[in-house]
Amino acid sequence: MQQQDTLDEEIYPLKVAMIKTERHVGPWLTASWACELVPADAPTPENATTCARLQLQLHRDERAAYRFNLSSRAPKLFVVCDIDDDSDDEDALHPLRVSASQDLASSYMDGGEEDVFSAPMPPAVLCWIEAFMARHGEDQSDNGKRRLRGKGGKGGKGEKGREEKSKGHSSFNSGELFGDKPMHKNGPNDGETTP
Repeated sequence: MQQQDTLDEEIYPLKVAMIKTERHVGPWLTASWACELVPADAPTPENATTCARLQLQLHRDERAAYRFNLSSRAPKLFVVCDIDDDSDDEDALHPLRVSASQDLASSYMDGGEEDVFSAPMPPAVLCWIEAFMARHGEDQSDNGKRRLRGKGGKGGKGEKGREEKSKGHSSFNSGELFGDKPMHKNGPNDGETTP
């Protein structure tokens, strides 16, 4: 029984309706698609071309992506679709998967075989994801930018890296070259030349 409770905390059923509209653009007839999300037990919207009951499933390793989505001005759910071979309409789209992760949506878009749509996140789903985040905590893993830059800012070496770089940087004293006093009094090499 415990296993079923855990699944209910991570799965939210939704009905995804794909709506096709056609309009004239110059001499051509162009199809435009949009998706509409409704509760799983709601009736199918009348204007839906195709509709599927899908499960929004949350994964702990995608918490950073969920937080990024929830912190945006308009949180969205992403619907992955493919051509519906069973439909009379040769370009009808059928929803395959729904996700709250932009990372997952972009990976499908990079693949190029499926179409990805976004729809406003229903308030009930937003609250459910916030509860999931509260139960499991925020993702504490480092993102790529921090690993590349390091703790000391640009360059990835921090203060120690800058010191080492400045020590090995000057191989001669510009004061000796031009007959002037050293430029950096009490600097890295105190005005001495490096052999």
